[in-house]
Amino acid sequence: MPFFKNSIFFFLFFLCLNAQKARAQRPPNDFSGSNSQPTDSLELNTGEEDTANISYFYPENLGRFYSENDSLLGNYFHQFNPARRRSSDYFTLGNLTSAAYPSVWTPQNRVGLDVGLHAYDLYQIKNSDVRFYQQTKPFMDAYYSGNTLSDGLMQFRFARNFANGINFSLESRRVYNFEEQSFPTFARKIGSEPFLWQYDGVPRGRTVAFATGLWLHKKTTMVF
Repeated sequence: MPFFKNSIFFFLFFLCLNAQKARAQRPPNDFSGSNSQPTDSLELNTGEEDTANISYFYPENLGRFYSENDSLLGNYFHQFNPARRRSSDYFTLGNLTSAAYPSVWTPQNRVGLDVGLHAYDLYQIKNSDVRFYQQTKPFMDAYYSGNTLSDGLMQFRFARNFANGINFSLESRRVYNFEEQSFPTFARKIGSEPFLWQYDGVPRGRTVAFATGLWLHKKTTMVF
């Protein structure tokens, strides 16, 4: 036993003498070794820009651009109902796609004749909300959220560049709800689908023209 203990002691002693310093990451200016090895990957910068630059602007302010960020974890990602996905809630009838009225009054700038039918303005896409994109590659952003099998919210955006400075983008939003009652049964669908064009007539950007189209659809059926 004493010989065995002494052997273990000398083995550990010589093992410590031959120990070398190990680094988890190589410093950027490490020239100690004869063989050249690349630096840490976290510090490696090729200088190349992102190949998928996506930005958008609104027609009201052509000089202000916004970056298209990840919309998954937004401020209201935990809210399903559009009446709750905002700083101040809307009064509703309790069902998705039902008539909604803002709880906090805000002035509205209206032009022309207004008959006062604004119960479903919450679910519509307005021209002021339409985005004009500038991107280097085509992209699509799709979103779906469903509370039950009878109601849900679907939304997607698509943008693509064409020749001669033409950009086409499409945005679709559909809110649906099938209200099941004993008699009768109501099925309600509300959809807002705008499509828009952005045209740069001169390559240098001296002329810019916009053409937008908006299609709103509301359907209510009674099933007996």
